[in-house]
Amino acid sequence: MSTFARDKYTWATYGVFALLGFVQSSLGPILPTLREELGFNYAVGGLHLSAFALGALLASLAAPRAVGVLGLRRVLWLSVCGMAAGCLLLAAGRSVTVTLLATGVIGVFTAWIVGAVQALLSAHHGANRTVALVEVDVAASLGSFVVPLAVAAAQWVGVGWRAVLVSAAAAGALLTASRGRMRFPRRGSPSPDEPRDGPLRIGYALLLVFSVVAVEWSVGFWAATVLHDRAEAGMATAAAGAGAFFGAMLAGRVLASVLVRRVTASTIMTAALSLALAGYPFFWFARTPELAVFGLLVVGLAIAPLFPLAISLGLRHSPAQPVPVVARMGVIGAFAILAAPYSLGELADRLSLFAALGAVPVLLLLAAVALHLDDRRARLGEALAPPAAKRASRVPAYEISR
Repeated sequence: MSTFARDKYTWATYGVFALLGFVQSSLGPILPTLREELGFNYAVGGLHLSAFALGALLASLAAPRAVGVLGLRRVLWLSVCGMAAGCLLLAAGRSVTVTLLATGVIGVFTAWIVGAVQALLSAHHGANRTVALVEVDVAASLGSFVVPLAVAAAQWVGVGWRAVLVSAAAAGALLTASRGRMRFPRRGSPSPDEPRDGPLRIGYALLLVFSVVAVEWSVGFWAATVLHDRAEAGMATAAAGAGAFFGAMLAGRVLASVLVRRVTASTIMTAALSLALAGYPFFWFARTPELAVFGLLVVGLAIAPLFPLAISLGLRHSPAQPVPVVARMGVIGAFAILAAPYSLGELADRLSLFAALGAVPVLLLLAAVALHLDDRRARLGEALAPPAAKRASRVPAYEISR
């Protein structure tokens, strides 16, 4: 692997992802207050995230065509502006219909941001894409870590959670104005021992993405609610306590960004899944805020690197085709966000919140199985692949500078 270098283009994507993490993670901490204001139940609360995920799912399906018409750069900055508009709509919402529409709008544009940034970084850094993908998620985790604290501070000060969303919209406008004209050059290339073309055999990687996204969003979205309803924490305390999860994810991704230069992605994921399974019961069975926060710390630290590493493992099967690979993973990830948290809300209404949370260990075990199968497929592909010198080199068909 060549030396990994962060240039102005890399830093621009990191800034966008920090804002993305802030906006995405705002839905969970504001949910308890929103439920009280508008008077809806757990299932309708989960439906907000489902609206977000449905928007993301539709956007991911349309992503290759949008990129083909506009180019990755234009899709990226158009989406930053669209995400900001969604934040303003959510802040203005005084009915469930408006708030559902707003979360759907945010879902559309955040999905395009995720896909554009991952494809840009993969094309720009080539064989170093794993480092770039983990580091950009460090930026997202930083944004996620800040938002529960911002929501809690807004509640304590008295300005309300809507001021947090307005601030996010202003940050999006500022980023677009200052960085929107940058043209990303294609400098990286796949390493010589990686396949350059061929069918996208990423089925197990897609299952892995589904599992880890479902876990991350289920725990992150319902963390504040669990702290408030099961651990009997106050509203502001629950929002701040949920920040432990995002803070641990930030620490976990920083750690992963160091380890990924020395240890394989599969090894890191195996250790992380084991730690998550060991730590989750502390959160699941907690009846006090202290024990719940401890569980969130362990789980957040463990699952932090799972999503970016799953994306990287999927890209290893076809690194010269980042846009279709990322688009398919975006569809599966959006479906996981659509299905998992809402299903937990339905189970919580029908059974109990405790029973619903039992789905998370099942998803972690499913991720472990998918990882094993994907590694086996990758090893088989390496054994059957022709020598690198016989492989034809193709330039991907997607223009990244437009």
